[in-house]
Amino acid sequence: MSREEALSRVQEWIPGVERVLCIQSTPRQYVLVLEGGQKVDIGSVESLASQRKVRVRVAEVLKVLPRWLDQRYWDDMAQAIMDASEDVEAPEAEELDLLRAWLEAYLDERSPAREDDPQAWESHFRMELPLYWRGDLAINATNFASWVGDRRGHRIRPREMALLLRRYGAEPVKVQRKGSGANRTRRYWAIPASLLPPEWVPSEPSEEAANENAFAGSQIVGTPSASDYLANSVLDGEKVGGSQVVRYKNEPNTSQSSDYLTTGGTKPVQNGVSRVVRWSGSSDYLTTAKGEKSFSPEEEGEVLSDEGVDWF
Repeated sequence: MSREEALSRVQEWIPGVERVLCIQSTPRQYVLVLEGGQKVDIGSVESLASQRKVRVRVAEVLKVLPRWLDQRYWDDMAQAIMDASEDVEAPEAEELDLLRAWLEAYLDERSPAREDDPQAWESHFRMELPLYWRGDLAINATNFASWVGDRRGHRIRPREMALLLRRYGAEPVKVQRKGSGANRTRRYWAIPASLLPPEWVPSEPSEEAANENAFAGSQIVGTPSASDYLANSVLDGEKVGGSQVVRYKNEPNTSQSSDYLTTGGTKPVQNGVSRVVRWSGSSDYLTTAKGEKSFSPEEEGEVLSDEGVDWF
């Protein structure tokens, strides 16, 4: 039916209705505009499908309970309300303020679990409660929508909640469970700081998040400084007899199986600068005068000569 015919049908049931608005929010909201500027906020389509809910909301404003229609004809009346409606853009400020108010109350009641508390984090993950993930505060749209319906009486489907969050800057993320077991991934929404109360805005990424996001491989941290260890050390240079990997000055003998040079416990340096040792002799060990491998600086007869050694 046309908009005018539909509006006449609605006016037969509720006298004084001048207009019906359909607010293009998420989800859409239907509002009856009465004479004198009074408004009856019917709610979403879910509310419109219930005659009891519509009658209660009209009575709250007009203090008059509309007559009960035979339930067989209610679908026709609900359709007439929708046909009579005019599409109106949602007041962005009002919708945004409403979402912020929901989030503030939701987070106050269901405090997010932090990544440095593994036990609480695991519990929140299982129940799809708010948590921090890689430095962002993340919420599950299904859990949030359910809370809004239970605590605020505003029925909103999880998909509609997800669309509302996306509209104001939230990003979908897949949160991965830290431990083993089934259901290791869940869908969450990373909430931007613009939607969060100050007390819930993440200050900085967690150490674990920084490690996960860091480039895989060795990294130089801090300011490089001169070292007093042999280059390419494979064992702790502080230990007596530490072994250091070396490279031959001449072409190596491929038949040899070792490329290690064992020195005494002293840290060989030259003018405070680390040196690379390349042994050019036929043996790959530095030996003492007694022909034994040197593992102690106190061993008698130990000689560490510059001959055959390259200093840098």
